[in-house]
Amino acid sequence: MKNRVSLFLLILSANIFAQGAPMYKEATIPLKNVTLYSSGVAYYEHEGSASGSTSVDMTFTPQQINDVLKSLVVADSGAKSITVTYQSEDALQKILESLSVDVSSGTDLASLLNAQKGAEIEVSARETITGKILTVDRNNKEGSDGTISLAAQDGVHVIPLKEVRRFQFTDTKRNEDLNTALNLILNASSSTKKHLGINIEASGNRTVRFAYVMEAPVWKPTYRIDMSGNKAEFQAWAIIDNSTDIDWQNIKLTLTTGRPVGFKQDLYPPYYTYRPTLPLMVGQAAEVVSYESDYEMVQEEAVAMAAPRVMMSKAATADAANGSNSWQERVGQNVTTSASTDDMFSFTPAKPVTINRQESVVIPIAVVNMNAEKFSVFSNMQLQKSVHPKLCLRIENKTDMKFPAGPISVSGEGTYAGDAVLEFLPAGETRLIGYGDDMEVSGSLTRETKRTVDTVKITGGILYITTKRVYDATYAVKNSAAKEKSVIIEHAIAGNRTLATTKELIEKTPSLYRFKITVNKNAGSTLLVSETELSESTVALSKMSSNDYISYSTNSEMPRAVRKAFEDIAARKAKVDEARAEHNTFIAEQKSLSEEQERVRKNLEAVNADTTQGRQFLDKLMNLENELDALKTKTAQSQTNLTKLENDFADYLKNVKVG
Repeated sequence: MKNRVSLFLLILSANIFAQGAPMYKEATIPLKNVTLYSSGVAYYEHEGSASGSTSVDMTFTPQQINDVLKSLVVADSGAKSITVTYQSEDALQKILESLSVDVSSGTDLASLLNAQKGAEIEVSARETITGKILTVDRNNKEGSDGTISLAAQDGVHVIPLKEVRRFQFTDTKRNEDLNTALNLILNASSSTKKHLGINIEASGNRTVRFAYVMEAPVWKPTYRIDMSGNKAEFQAWAIIDNSTDIDWQNIKLTLTTGRPVGFKQDLYPPYYTYRPTLPLMVGQAAEVVSYESDYEMVQEEAVAMAAPRVMMSKAATADAANGSNSWQERVGQNVTTSASTDDMFSFTPAKPVTINRQESVVIPIAVVNMNAEKFSVFSNMQLQKSVHPKLCLRIENKTDMKFPAGPISVSGEGTYAGDAVLEFLPAGETRLIGYGDDMEVSGSLTRETKRTVDTVKITGGILYITTKRVYDATYAVKNSAAKEKSVIIEHAIAGNRTLATTKELIEKTPSLYRFKITVNKNAGSTLLVSETELSESTVALSKMSSNDYISYSTNSEMPRAVRKAFEDIAARKAKVDEARAEHNTFIAEQKSLSEEQERVRKNLEAVNADTTQGRQFLDKLMNLENELDALKTKTAQSQTNLTKLENDFADYLKNVKVG
């Protein structure tokens, strides 16, 4: 672990302008360390001795090269330059197109010769003819392969292609290019592997390291728990697949849990970006202008700006100016020791591991003793329906290890007990593991809900009522076994309920409570889980009706002080209602007199006022007027009285305070 992380910190330098081409000696740098991640990648680290300029050749599939190009790092304290070479995906096409004999467009005889029009060729058919290729005609008639026309010194010869037995170009270079093209095609079709070369220009003996990340099969953890002793023996095993074409000989293997970010990127094939074609900017020539140079600029700086340089970081440029060999120094300084992090954990076998290519092994990675206890666990007890619990182990991880998710085989007293699944188990956590059904234990559930008024208060003209609901769940458990059973009952956490039963509670999860009870052999037991929930409602006293006041004053759920307050409120409201009724009566009478007065006035208009009947209508009209005036006075007085009573009642409601 010491060198793996630090390798990623190294700065790679490739001095492509080095004077002279170094002579590279092929070297094999063996694989030393492999780190398998649970996220589906592996980290491969090679380390070995090298002398002088060294070349390391490796083969990968195109898919693997993408990962290697994304992650490869090289560490060589004596390196003057490091380059990595490989054949790009379209290199074959580019090379074929660059040859004088291009066979990339087609490999049949007609296509090959047609691409060489004008070339001089010697053809052996019925006779040997030397001439320049004029045309190659394809004949679509059945049984004919076409013809080739050669311009020879004695004229044009037309030769059927099917009669051609041998041909060669008179130009030696064309024949060599043809053989080169065919060899390239043959090599490309016979291998799916791509070569990648690491070329290190250096001198002297030293240690060379390089590392890369590639996609790899996920290592698979499996577990065994043996309950035969006083404590559970917990065994962790790992299934490991070597999917590479390299034999892992005595390597240091590290198995890492966690979920680092990983992705693929298509880096292997060349990528050409789009560039627009702009029209020629043809115009009049500009006037010649000369500028004076800045007299403060030193000559060396001006020369440096004008000359091409290798792209380097600021630090590297400064070091180069000082003549120091800082790249090699930084290589040694950046080697650090890696450490475990909070979100990842590594398993490293005590001895080196050997796994041949394309083979798999199963190895133990941890054997520890854990505190464990057997339980029968009810997780889904249904209402008024008998169900069986799960046989479970409650284990406690007191180690400093983090165990990833995987299957568990449970055994006890020398026999197989069942299978289970372990979710990710951090250090210090307790976990229930179910491995079967307990057919000797059964249980059922009944529920009851009660509602009561908890508190009532009146203040500021508002009635506050807090209602208390009690939810009782009774779990009945029957044990038909001839031995005592420890039972855990899981009860779901619901809403804003507060647990009132805490005696048998042993733990709480984000979604449920766990209660533990002991059930004697051939006996039964019950567990009452009581929860309370408080809810508050509010209503303005002024929005209530008289019937509401009377209802609250006679409600037995209300405290006596509250009932007494509503009795007073109802009495005061009755006086207001009485005044309003009186006022409404005066208004109704006033309306009736006005209607009668209007009727008499119409009758008076219909007869002569000097007649006896007319004088009677006139007297009646005067009496109605007097009565209406008196009634208007009473109505105004009743309105004043009603307004006062309503205002007094509203003020009274605001000042009522109970509770």
